[in-house]
Amino acid sequence: MRYLIILVLILGGSQIMYGQIKLGVTMGLGPSHIDPGELVVDNINDSIRYSITNVRPVWNLGTFVHLQVKGLYFKGSFLGGFSYLDYDKTDWRTGENNLRNKREMKYQIEVPLEVGINYKRMLLSGGIMYSNLLRPEKETILSLATLNRVFDNDNIGYRFSIGMNFDWASSLEFSYVYFDNYTDTIAIDGTVDYNFSYNRRHIMVSFTWNFIREGWE
Repeated sequence: MRYLIILVLILGGSQIMYGQIKLGVTMGLGPSHIDPGELVVDNINDSIRYSITNVRPVWNLGTFVHLQVKGLYFKGSFLGGFSYLDYDKTDWRTGENNLRNKREMKYQIEVPLEVGINYKRMLLSGGIMYSNLLRPEKETILSLATLNRVFDNDNIGYRFSIGMNFDWASSLEFSYVYFDNYTDTIAIDGTVDYNFSYNRRHIMVSFTWNFIREGWE
């Protein structure tokens, strides 16, 4: 992390003299972190069982900065994501299904920091990524961004990307993201908070649009 920050400062300072910069918006789509049927929460109130029945893909939308010196660049992004899942609520003693396909929204923030190589139109990068669930009714983005929350949990992983630049000020990237032991929370039935950890692996497709381009011909 320390060396990544030093590299950002070097690239940012060099940009003033002979570098290049892009600022823009980015949108991504990736699979959910949870598979239906794998998560079953039971013995809540000694009788209720919750089971996941359907999970939608995750959409991300945010902004990014791309600082480049010759062929070497740093890219940092701030993304807000959302998805939703459906679950059933069953009383296992009576078999009564009280809530079938109840929907629960999931919000998250993600901050990837990558160092890469830009050769002609090709982009190749890798770095770290912070990701965490956002509960608007309980915590703010600012509370999730405090240092003790960032470094004392298992929400820092790795991201590797390959992509291509287009002439019309945009790019398309495919990213592989993985976390060794990602921690997550689901608010079930509006009252039950279920905390769990798992190995998170997925491919994400991102499209960027640059509304500021300085230093490029």
